[in-house]
Amino acid sequence: MNETISNILKRVGTTAYQPKQIKDDELDLIIRAGKAAPNAFNAQNWHFSVIQDREILEAIDRKTFQALDEIGDIDEDERDYRPLYDAPALIILSAAEESQFSKQDCSCANQNMAVAAKSLNIGSRYLDVPNMAFEGEQGKRLRQRCRIPDGYEVICSLSLGYPADQDEKPSPRRDDVVSYVR
Repeated sequence: MNETISNILKRVGTTAYQPKQIKDDELDLIIRAGKAAPNAFNAQNWHFSVIQDREILEAIDRKTFQALDEIGDIDEDERDYRPLYDAPALIILSAAEESQFSKQDCSCANQNMAVAAKSLNIGSRYLDVPNMAFEGEQGKRLRQRCRIPDGYEVICSLSLGYPADQDEKPSPRRDDVVSYVR
């Protein structure tokens, strides 16, 4: 099996990270992989906000937790839940609001970056729950702190960091989700 397929099949959503920051050259490669993703009409109507500032990461984490708590998605035994899993880096993918294909485009970029991260032994996790942190008046200020352009909506995020558990295995996948029409 070639290395690319192996990385795709072995990639997991990381939930525990080492506290050290990702090397700049590795982060740059991950971003390049994201920008190389397919996108509708090659419009590239996306923006990647790379957040490594601990204070901003904490603010996103706190605001996301509050939003989940307000809608009743946090149980009593989940009071210590950290939506960003203490990742040292977060890439927020946003897209022009008028872009009809923004969700697909950003999801493709996110997947490219996740696979690139795996190839560099960096853990990642696709996240959409933190989108709630950017809603309302507080969210508007947070959007500015994250340098999300005006007229852009947050689509998804990717947490990044060196995994605390290097031996984590992917969850089994169902076989009944494919139909062949030949």
